[in-house]
This record gives sequence, structure tokens and C-alpha cells, in this order.
Amino acid sequence: MPTCATDYIDQVLPNRVPSFRHNAAQIEYAASIADCFEHGLGSIHCVEGSTGLGKSLGYLLSAADWIAGARGHRRRVVVATYTRALQRQLVAPGNVELINGFQRYNGRGPLRIATRMGRRNYVSPTRLALALDAETLADVVDDPNRPPSTRGLAHWALTSEGCLLDLDENELPDGIRLGDISIGHEEPLPEVLKQTFADARDADILVINQSLLVMDLLRGGVADLDDAESDVALIVDEAEHFPDVAEEAMSYGLSFNNVMRVARNLGYKTNAERWSALFHHKRDPKLADQAMLISDRDRDEILDALVSIKHTPVPDPDLSANHAAWAIIRSSARMIEQEMRAGRKNLVLSYSPVQGHPRLVCAREDAGAMIRNDLDQRITIFTSATLSDMSGSANDPAFRYLLSRIRINQSDARLGVLRRHEAKKFGQLRFSVPTAPCVPLIRDDEGFALNPLYARFAVNQILAGSPGRTLVLCCSYRDVDSLLEHWPNRARSRAVTHPRGADLNEIAHGMNDDNVLLTPAGWEGLSPSRSGETFWKRVVLLRNPAQSIDPAHLLMTMMAFQVRGLSRVESEAKANRTVHAQMRTKSVHRVRQGIGRALRHPADSAEIVILDPRFRSEAGESIGQLKGLAAAIPQRFRRVFLDVVRPSDALKALPL
Repeated sequence: MPTCATDYIDQVLPNRVPSFRHNAAQIEYAASIADCFEHGLGSIHCVEGSTGLGKSLGYLLSAADWIAGARGHRRRVVVATYTRALQRQLVAPGNVELINGFQRYNGRGPLRIATRMGRRNYVSPTRLALALDAETLADVVDDPNRPPSTRGLAHWALTSEGCLLDLDENELPDGIRLGDISIGHEEPLPEVLKQTFADARDADILVINQSLLVMDLLRGGVADLDDAESDVALIVDEAEHFPDVAEEAMSYGLSFNNVMRVARNLGYKTNAERWSALFHHKRDPKLADQAMLISDRDRDEILDALVSIKHTPVPDPDLSANHAAWAIIRSSARMIEQEMRAGRKNLVLSYSPVQGHPRLVCAREDAGAMIRNDLDQRITIFTSATLSDMSGSANDPAFRYLLSRIRINQSDARLGVLRRHEAKKFGQLRFSVPTAPCVPLIRDDEGFALNPLYARFAVNQILAGSPGRTLVLCCSYRDVDSLLEHWPNRARSRAVTHPRGADLNEIAHGMNDDNVLLTPAGWEGLSPSRSGETFWKRVVLLRNPAQSIDPAHLLMTMMAFQVRGLSRVESEAKANRTVHAQMRTKSVHRVRQGIGRALRHPADSAEIVILDPRFRSEAGESIGQLKGLAAAIPQRFRRVFLDVVRPSDALKALPL
């Protein structure tokens, strides 16, 4: 009789793989995933497993069991992830060998596991150069008058595969979005993408990214697995990110500045003048990082400008980068014109965070609900280390944040398994929460930067710890640059940095015992190979990883409440509460993921150094009162945390 996934993890793997550590929570997690598969097509599930317990192996082995149990229909599994690190981990040779070792043990053939990436996830060098107002990216790299962050971005695009999943949109220059620099539908498909598409067609387990999942759902399928002879299960890992990915993928817009620039480059004088006038009329630094509805007066002027784009010659994208960019502009202009003529209320003017550059945005604040497309044709499993609301007990898990974002009512009959699995005994953590002398951030010409006084304080704390490999989790590459500016020469050899898109696990594996890795890319998915001992002796959280609130999303949320009958004042207040609550939940999720970098094996022991003063002011006086960022502390370590930090009136008064 075949051995099921849970028995294999419990009884076989500890004897077959020397580095494998028995973990009761992993076995319980794998059993919950198996229960999800038992519910059959049309069901949707939420299963959280705390970081480090081995979720990917748990769900992949359970998926292998489900695939092997096919009767009449072939079964295929799609795993949609958010981070590149997890995609690499799932298809790594060692991981694939574990899965197929399970297959061999049960007398079954190997499973074909492949990845597939979409064109929207890769940078277009030509579009990026245009967005940076340069002929080529090499010109940007060689321009000493450009900010280091912009030159670094261009260098990354020239020297790496250019996966946009390796970028944080907040790192882009003011007024530029990821969608502005991705490979457009009119551009040639790189050979590497053609090959991955071919490999994906016959995969039993297909690993994709969440933005590609969104595109497939829009087309009415999942990863193009539209074979009527196959039953499909969809596992959305790192699932708390899916609603935001869907909103980004389904929203589109036009940067006034970009239209003006490309029109001028192509010699479209009328369009260049019209959009230049619009740009200079609507640009307003006082409205930076805000959004507003389009007034009737602006509507007519913008509509005329959109029509003027439509009257330009149909461009040949192969002629030049400007022609390729204009093809995308024409397509966006056509869609926005249709939305405006239909009188829809999802169009807003959004202003860039620093200089107030205007942008037309067609927002989709309810995009997460698209996961319901063709829901009855598959099993859908949401999972993550930070899927729940970080409140309530494991016996009564709360997934309100995710379910509200995907527009699923908690009483929906299609909901099946709703469970949390947190290890009771897994690793040891110590905490250090030094008192910061100032607030972490100040505003400058490029947005926000580390306060120099805070940067010096942070460097001193990073280097003052006990010897051992240290991970410093930053929020941007600007943070890294600021720390290096204050890094003493005597310790220069200890600092390890990396370019965007680098394989962090490979970099970490090559570090010396006293090295310090400074990175904004290690909050999730960083799990370097090891020889049995604790890998990270210290993990330093530089500051709150909260992202800025998208003003268009805030405005659309307010409009949604108005549609439901609330007054403008009530809608504005409720939208602010809702969106800020969403941001807090995201921050707590990311902090929990960051802490989890220290907990990859049951025997791990590390110090967590928290520099942001907000942790102190939100710690509360008891385990039950942890709130804000402090709620990210895993339940089993909260008493240890509270023994180190207590709220103080002085810190509560600190302006944050």
C-alpha cells in the first residue's frame, strides 16, 4: 500500500535524509493540505503554516498523492508564488529529487516540474531607457549627474535577466511604475521565455508567478491548462500578496510626461504640444502622492487628448523603441477613452510621490475577486506563513484580510479548510530593541531617505553585536547605500551587498562567519543551504517595511463605500481606516517573514535586533496586548520579547 505524504514525512524522511528534522507542525500542515484536495473541484481553502516548518515540501508531497490518485482524468497542479526566491526553491534539483524520491518509494514514475514566466515580468531595456529620458541604458549608467539609484537600476537592467519580481516599485524613479518598463505585447518575446513556455506544456506540477496567474485568469484558464481531460488544483503560495498583484496587473494608465516625451521624439507635434500643456497645467507638487477624480472640465480636455493619440499613424514596433512605446500608449489611450465614454468611476488622476507628476489611472481596487473566475473548475488553496490576520488562536483562525480582498464571504459554502499551523517548539530567539535617537526617515529630493543620525545609530548597533553571520533587512537599496556611507573602514570587509536580481541564497552560502549581508530582498524566500548549524546568528530589522499607500487605491475604496450609500465624509473616514488597516496587516506579515529568516530549522538559535522605535511604543503590557508591528512576534516568543521591551511614555511621545 502506498505511503501517504504525512507518513513519509513522519516515518521515512528522517531516516533517508540526514539533514531532515522531524517537525510535528509540518506533518499537521501536510495533512491539512491533503484535506483540501479531498474537498474536490470548486472548493477554496486557507492554510497557514509558520515560517520554517517546511510548507513547500508539505504541499508538494500532498499534491503528488493527489496527482497519483487520478481516475479517468489526468491531474495537474499549478503553484503560483510571489517571490523569485520561492520559485527557484521549488524547482531546485534538491527539492525535485525529494519529490521524486517520494514517487520512487511508492513505485510511481517521476513528476515533471517546470516553471513558466510571462513577458510582463521582465524589463524592457528600450522602455526603461525611454522612461529615464535617455537614448540607451548605457547612457544612464555613464551619466555622473544621474542619482546613484537610477544608474544602479540601469546597470541592473543591462547585466541581469531583468526579472521585475526582483524590483520593489518604491525603488523606481518618481513617476515610473513597473508596468511602464515591462516587455509590452508589441515587443518580440525573448528566447528564454519561448523555451519556458514549451517546457511548461507537459508539466505535472507547474510553478508560475502570481502576475502570470492574473493574466491566465483573465483569459479564462489557469496557466493555459485548458485541457478538458485534466483536473487542476491551484496552490497560491505567499497568497497574501495576490490581491495587490491582481490590482497592479489589471490597472493601466498613462503618464502625461511619458506621452509628451515619446510624441516629441516621434515628431507628433500636435500630440506633443497637447500633452505638454496638460502636463504643465496639471503638475502640482502640492498634490504629490494624492489622487482625485477627474473634473468635468478636465474630462473634456483629456478626452480630446486621448482621441488625438488615436489619430496618429499605427506604429511599427520594430522600427524603434519610440514606436514600440507609442503602440503601448495607443492601446492604453483606447481603453481609457472607452472607460471615460462609458461614464465609469474608476478613472482618477494620480500624482507621483515627490514632484506631483500627473498620471491617468484606471484603478481596479476589487481585482482580487478575479480568483473566483472559473472557481468551480479547480481546487484552490491559499497558503503562506503569514496568511491570517495575526490575531485569534490556531483553533479559531481569522482570514478576514485575505477573504475581504478576494470578495469571499466567510459564510460562503465553497470555503473548506481554514487552519493555522504554528510550531510549538521550533528554534530559539532572543530580542534586542535598542532605543533609537531619532525617527528613521527624512524627506529629500528623491522621496524618503534614512535619517543620517539614524543610519549612524543603525551601523553601530549592527557592528556591536556578538560575532556571527548577520542579516540586515533593509527596505530599499537606498537604505543600503545610506548604511554604507556610515560604515567604518575597519569593518568594510564584513559588509556584503548585491546587485538587484542576484541569487541571495547563493550569495549567503558563500559568506564568511563574520560577514554582514545588507539587503532589501531577503524578507521572504531567503533560506541558504547549511551544514546543520544555525546559519544567521543575528537578524536586524532596520525599519518598518510598510509601503506607501497608493492614492488611487484609497480613492477607489472611498468611492466603493459611497456606492453603498455612505456619505462622502463617512466614506472617506471608512476608506482611510480600511486601507491603513490593510497596510498594517501587510507590514506585520512582512516583519513576521523577516523574523522567520532566522528560523529555518528546529535547532536554530538567533538574536533578532529591532531598530525601529515603533516596536517599543506598540508592544503593550501583556502578550494579549501586542499590537501594530509588535503583533508580528510569533506567539511562542512573545513572553521573551516582552521581557526585553516595555512601553514608555517618552517613546510614546516620539513623533513617528
